[in-house]
Amino acid sequence: MLDRDSSNLAGSSASGATLGAALDLLGTRLASTGSADHDRSRTYRGVRFYTDSDHAEDYRDCVVLCPGIPRDALREVGNLLESVDVAAMIIGSSTDDLHTRRGGPTATLVLLEGDWAELANLLRSLLTLPSQGQVSGVPLGDLFGLANALATLAAAAVSLVDANGHVVGYSTHPDQPIDDMRRRSTLLLREEIPLSLDPDYRAVLASRGPMHFHAESSGSGDAYGRVATAVRAADEFLGSVWVVQVDDAASESTVDLLEDVQPLVAEHMLHARERANDDDRRDSALLKELVEDGRGARVAAAQLMIQPERGCVAVCFRVRAHGSAASTRSLHRALALVRSLSSTSAMWTRVTIIGPHVVALIAGSPADRVRAFSESVVRLGTDLVAGIGSEARTVRSVQRSYREAVSCAALLFSAGDDVPDSPVASYDQVRDLLAIQAIGDVINASDDHAGDAADRLAAHDRAHSGDLSRTVLAYLDAQGNVREAAEALHVHQNTVRYRLDLLRRELDIDLGAPATRLWLWLRLAANR
Repeated sequence: MLDRDSSNLAGSSASGATLGAALDLLGTRLASTGSADHDRSRTYRGVRFYTDSDHAEDYRDCVVLCPGIPRDALREVGNLLESVDVAAMIIGSSTDDLHTRRGGPTATLVLLEGDWAELANLLRSLLTLPSQGQVSGVPLGDLFGLANALATLAAAAVSLVDANGHVVGYSTHPDQPIDDMRRRSTLLLREEIPLSLDPDYRAVLASRGPMHFHAESSGSGDAYGRVATAVRAADEFLGSVWVVQVDDAASESTVDLLEDVQPLVAEHMLHARERANDDDRRDSALLKELVEDGRGARVAAAQLMIQPERGCVAVCFRVRAHGSAASTRSLHRALALVRSLSSTSAMWTRVTIIGPHVVALIAGSPADRVRAFSESVVRLGTDLVAGIGSEARTVRSVQRSYREAVSCAALLFSAGDDVPDSPVASYDQVRDLLAIQAIGDVINASDDHAGDAADRLAAHDRAHSGDLSRTVLAYLDAQGNVREAAEALHVHQNTVRYRLDLLRRELDIDLGAPATRLWLWLRLAANR
């Protein structure tokens, strides 16, 4: 019987690839019926679809794919394949097939899910890749591990790019030279030129196989060329593989390598996407339960493997974009950026989207490192702001840190005059501003301010298209210094004096009274 738990064997050898490697590669998509006593070391030298017109000898030592064979013909086909010692036959997962095919020395495998053409490509990739063992040991979906394995095979730096132009995996071999373009794209974790505007990308997408771009023809001015191939599964474009080609003489072998591994890379990219989607849904639900003070907050923290006692900080990233569609696209790009940077910075992070924010929960990292990470995201993102909550060491204080981070991001998003120039702010930096804002919210929620000095100022500005409210706030901010207020408003000092005189004459507001100054400043600053 084929045993999934037996030791992992090399994916390929001089005589072919092993069934054990095929089962490892395809995971839960293939299953054994228990119909034969063969082990995982059985090799195959080819992959063929069964047809009535082929000679039986053509199938010897092959894995034979048998989709759509009628029930009454399945036993006859099985006996024929056994007579020429095929490595294995793979049948569909219908109940009829499973109950009809029993006994015999040939291993019978069942395709539980997936596309037959994709299955054939993946099985053939085990045959054609000379060092498949170095790649088959990479867990499916580990794109950084895959890039390193491919870089070893190609003896050159490798980048994996998704369909949106994000660098989702790259090799880290220190002895492999790279040029400025590779260095910049790795730093940014995205391609500098949009895919639709890059002629090299357009050429790769239009080609059905790998392409070699010489350094002088790429137009980038970099020292090295590239060998690249598009990655597809069932005609869906998933991304591309780019290999830095230092030696043009080796380009043919690199082209052959990429042609062989394309199905395998597609499998890894599909698994990475599925895993990311599953992780996103799970993390989103658990993070919401945790930070929004749900009944299962403690259970959610445990499932997220959070240990608040080690120190935990919430960071909220918000996009300053106009229009819901633009904001949504930018938010998802920010999500991908935060995930990529956190995975490469060796920080324990859980990331998801909650409302208008990309929320990152970071554990066990000092405050200066959290801030440096947040600044990196904002620097590489598109018009982002980031609010950082204070450190938490209990589940309840994690919720407080999240609320603080949301408040900081909202303050930066509003971009008032008192807000720090930096697009990143911690709660400690803006604590006073947030407190004033909270006081303003309380005042605005009550009727105590109806008809007060601030309301009279606002009414006068509406009636005369004036600017008294802003003038008074600038004057109070400057602690009564007319010159500083005029500079802040970009007007002449006499203009400020005229407006303040108008305030006394027409609105009967006396800025000489301390209580009046305090109340007006609170009202105007909170609504800035």
